Amino acid sequence: MKDTTTNDIIEEHTPSVKKLVNKLRKFILNAVPEIYEKALPGWHVIGFRYTDGDISVQYFHSKTR
Repeated sequence: MKDTTTNDIIEEHTPSVKKLVNKLRKFILNAVPEIYEKALPGWHVIGFRYTDGDISVQYFHSKTR
């Protein structure tokens, strides 16, 4: 079983959501070079982790709305 990637999480969404999420990812990763992102498939979110702790930036999207 392969690990879920951030791209796997993003892939399920509309083109406009993908574009927005990718802009946010780029902004966060450029703003804090020490940060890394991690796919959290159980929550269906992308988490960002920092060496001194977690930075919680999460996007929740419901397909039923």
